[in-house]
Amino acid sequence: MKRILSISLVLLSLLTSLQSQEENSEFDVQISLLSLPNPMPTKYEITEHKLKLYRELYNPYSDSTTYYDSYAFKEFESRSLSKFLNSVNWDMIPAELTTLVVDGYHLNINLKLQDNRYSFVVSNTYHPTLDSLLTICNEMIPKRRARKKYKLN
Repeated sequence: MKRILSISLVLLSLLTSLQSQEENSEFDVQISLLSLPNPMPTKYEITEHKLKLYRELYNPYSDSTTYYDSYAFKEFESRSLSKFLNSVNWDMIPAELTTLVVDGYHLNINLKLQDNRYSFVVSNTYHPTLDSLLTICNEMIPKRRARKKYKLN
């Protein structure tokens, strides 16, 4: 009897912790893609309530930034991203993944999950987890035209 009671308590504790993890799915994702020689990075800013896409151009002569083609969405499906973010062990991914080439793709990825922050720099290389992150972010864009224009490779 004591054994059944202790097993029940352990299961109840496990279910409660899983449920609180699901409820506490606060996140902030910021992705910047610079594909040289194009000087305008593509930016994604995603929270559970907002998806913002834009391009920016920095002018070093006037020390100013100009934003182009901005899209903002409040209605989009963020559950798949939240589920993915919470299922990955982000500490196991190297913070810098680079192949020494000047041109090509350069990604900066910043994640905030609950109280944890992660930053990744990816240049001209591939990581399957980060590729999955980019794929999910691309698929979240509700408008097909914006999805095609802002697709992260």
